[in-house]
Amino acid sequence: MLELLGVADKTERERLCDELYRATAAHFRAIRVVEIQKQEQRSRTEGREFQADELAKDIWDGVDASEKVPVGEWYAEQVIEPLPVTIPEGEPTLAEATDLVVAQTVFFKHGGKQKQKASFTKLDCPSRAHAELAHLLAATGIHGAQELPKKTADAAALCGELRERLAAIHARAEHLARSRTSDDRRADDISALLQNWMIHGKPN
Repeated sequence: MLELLGVADKTERERLCDELYRATAAHFRAIRVVEIQKQEQRSRTEGREFQADELAKDIWDGVDASEKVPVGEWYAEQVIEPLPVTIPEGEPTLAEATDLVVAQTVFFKHGGKQKQKASFTKLDCPSRAHAELAHLLAATGIHGAQELPKKTADAAALCGELRERLAAIHARAEHLARSRTSDDRRADDISALLQNWMIHGKPN
């Protein structure tokens, strides 16, 4: 079709197709937003408001497929020259980078809130960058058999990319949630659900 319109360059046709796809998706998403807003208005007049999980599910249906890829799957595709590790369950803690003894060790707390009743396991890493990456994975809820990049520079770079992705997920979920409701409490609930699904995948 674009060739008939005089676009002879293949790269330009592909670019135009991508722009057309994005514009079409945005158009239908905008229509869906208006539909939801009207439904919510009708539900209020009928004495019932949409619940946070209902709005979150509807938002989820409209997000791009790339946003639905769980962080764990995305992360696994980024690892270069993998170094297998096992990230324990538990609350992760990391000492200061200036600590000469345990700067490269991640500790995992189990059990009670009181320190004397809790137990700890640890993960010794080959560098501070590896420890920071393992700590971030654990804090995100990614445990068990995992892989870290073997090289320190790659581990540091991937840790930065993971932080950026998590920040982007937070910002995106907040934006989507607040585009559907002006109720701060409900928006927080919707955002939390969306972030959980974007990070860990949406349960069936």
